[in-house]
Amino acid sequence: MASKKRFATLTQADVDEKRAKLAAPNTKRMNLSAANPLRDFLREMDEGVDFEHFTPEQLNETLARFYVCARTHDGQLYRGKSLQGMRYALNRYLQAPPHNKLFDVIKDPVFKKSNENFKLAMAEIKSEGKGDVRHTPPLSKEDLQRLYNSMFLNTKTPAGLGNKVQFDIRVYFLRRGCENMDKMTKNTFSVKTNPTTGKKYVIKEKDELTKNHREMDSEKLTATMPETGDDKCPVASYEKYLSLLHPDCDRLWTFPNDSFTDEDKTWYSRKPMGYNTLRSFMPKLSKLAKLSQVYTNHSARATGVTILADADFSPIDIMSASTHKSVSSLAVYQRTSLTKKLEMGNTISADLNNSRQLFPLSGPSPSHAQPSLPLASASNSSRRHLSSSAKRTSTSTSATISSMQSVDIAQQDLEAFFDTENEPEDFTGAARRPSVPSIFQNCQIGTVNIYHK
Repeated sequence: MASKKRFATLTQADVDEKRAKLAAPNTKRMNLSAANPLRDFLREMDEGVDFEHFTPEQLNETLARFYVCARTHDGQLYRGKSLQGMRYALNRYLQAPPHNKLFDVIKDPVFKKSNENFKLAMAEIKSEGKGDVRHTPPLSKEDLQRLYNSMFLNTKTPAGLGNKVQFDIRVYFLRRGCENMDKMTKNTFSVKTNPTTGKKYVIKEKDELTKNHREMDSEKLTATMPETGDDKCPVASYEKYLSLLHPDCDRLWTFPNDSFTDEDKTWYSRKPMGYNTLRSFMPKLSKLAKLSQVYTNHSARATGVTILADADFSPIDIMSASTHKSVSSLAVYQRTSLTKKLEMGNTISADLNNSRQLFPLSGPSPSHAQPSLPLASASNSSRRHLSSSAKRTSTSTSATISSMQSVDIAQQDLEAFFDTENEPEDFTGAARRPSVPSIFQNCQIGTVNIYHK
């Protein structure tokens, strides 16, 4: 009798099948969709479309042309994020079963030319204004208040109760879009009691494969939804919702009954909500509640992460709840709010306004002579006479000059400033009043210091 084999016997096809199942469904769809544009490009160029069988050198030349020529169905440039995502998806497509390529079109040196052309294509996209990244916005505080106070989250109706519990789950547990929402059951979450405080909280019990976690984790990564004790308590809403689900259906999200009364033991039917219904949850709710914009399901996740980041929780703490793999990926959600941007702008304005204030400039020290007023034109003789007159400056002349401070120059004879013993001089030999340059018109005399050589 043959002994029972201890180890499994698997062919390469069996292993490939397991590997294929390991990838998230959305990832597989993206990988397949990334191959189609490249195949269409080769078909339009009248070339062979089976690029999966190209050598690395052939594929490098093909990608070098494809990146700079890539266009949408209507002939427009792709957005930067779209082309970048296509490149990553194409790389995953080639490395996944059944192709199992060992090269990397992004990192390997043999693809240097195509990667340089990819940078060129991204630069062109940016110059055309299509390089911006459109991040999923979190719900504003105003929209959150409007939503929670609307009839569409009213826990006294089946539809309102179901909407509130689903929205609470998405925000508190930082759910990524519709990921695994259609697979949730009544046992996915459970209600626990904190032994220290005696308060209840909801925790996720059932482990699940997600986009970022496709294998066993050494530590369970999850968030909690604590009891608040008010009329909008998420734990009380969850317990009420769970008690009113149909006993013959194990799914967590089901459609409400067409009619109900407060005395009914079940408010929900046995018909579970499908993927498409759950996918339209936030867009539909945004329109019904007339929010400021139409939010996506991922906006609920962005709302939870943003609230935690604004409350100064560390990135490591947030990652334990959001299941992000790297700290850098959280930067997408930690954007500066309009309020903070305005605060920064006002801070700059306040500092600049202080710098713009006018302060009186101190006058020159009395020990320094001010430049004398220029004479229009003076003959050599007049210059000699002026020099001689300056030497004969008397106390009476100094007193006269002192008494004429703050007097409009245009109203006085300049000769009086240099008058000695009341003997006016003709400096030019022609006109008694020297012409005054325009820059000195309507000026007033300040302090005049006269020095003797």
